[in-house]
Amino acid sequence: MTLRLKKRYRLEKVVCKCESRPALMSIKIEGDRAIATDGNILASVPIENSNGKRKLKDRLLSSAAWLRAVKKKSKDDSYLVEAKPDELTKEQYVNWRSVVPDGEKHTLQIGLNTDYLYDLSQALGGDGRVVLSIDPENSSGSILVKPFLDIFDDEKEEKNPAFGLIMPNRLEEDISKEKEQKRVDEQKKTRGFFTREHTKPEESLSGKKYRRRKS
Repeated sequence: MTLRLKKRYRLEKVVCKCESRPALMSIKIEGDRAIATDGNILASVPIENSNGKRKLKDRLLSSAAWLRAVKKKSKDDSYLVEAKPDELTKEQYVNWRSVVPDGEKHTLQIGLNTDYLYDLSQALGGDGRVVLSIDPENSSGSILVKPFLDIFDDEKEEKNPAFGLIMPNRLEEDISKEKEQKRVDEQKKTRGFFTREHTKPEESLSGKKYRRRKS
């Protein structure tokens, strides 16, 4: 089996390291997707069959074959994963699709910079686990971040816990709306010079007179 995928996808970061769950130590190849999970986080990324348009058969790919491909140097933005016969198995994988949420129900979208969130969790003295509180009526506002309370032994600290704030990243849709609004505002400003209330060419919007430059 030979498949191609973008270099930015790093599924080895998600593969389970626990030998008691051998299936999760592999990467699931399913049609035009590759899936990896450790039971807490899951990543599903698009892949291509480098041997043609035919869809790849469902198989479990060893993480060793994946890492071998990642370490190879490539000039373009993708790399090839070439699996040997003994690196592919038909072992049963977890039913990962059963935990994929319905996109129609998940309508609230928040963009976050995970590097910032990690730094903030460290600043709050936590163990890497945090609780995020989001105002559904103001998704562009600051997000309240608190460490898990069960890490504190001091009762005073529980009553007066540390907290932080993180600003969400603007989504592409929000940026597009903002650009469109700026364009409309600029058009309104331009039209203002040609309304009837500004009939005198030498009078500006502020009422001050100016001279036209000779071309």
